Amino acid sequence: MRAAPRPRRGSALTVGAVLALASLVGCGTLPPPVPVTPTITPAASADGVRSVRFDHRPGALQPPATVVAVPRGAVVDLVVGSDVAERVTLQGYGWSRYVTAGSTVSLRFVVDRPGELTVTVGDPGVELGRLQVR
Repeated sequence: MRAAPRPRRGSALTVGAVLALASLVGCGTLPPPVPVTPTITPAASADGVRSVRFDHRPGALQPPATVVAVPRGAVVDLVVGSDVAERVTLQGYGWSRYVTAGSTVSLRFVVDRPGELTVTVGDPGVELGRLQVR
């Protein structure tokens, strides 16, 4: 008659560690969903200018920052509106202007460097959107 195999030493500890880890990792709750950042590609007007507009509404629920894809070498007419007087900055180009309450500020320029340019408003800057230059 053959004896039953003996359990290996430490197997109970391994099972216990796995169960403890599973209880810590899978607490049964999922993280909140991350909002999807929309990407748009503006069409060029008859004169070849691509118009991009971002608006700032403090106190209102801000949608996720929009990513606007523009080809390198394109002429962009950037317009930023705000309900309050704030400083508007186009990071990556060193451009900064103040917008008065209830109005807009604009900049027409050629995007000549690939990468992302971030449009912010206020100090510290609230991101309104990004220009993705391809």
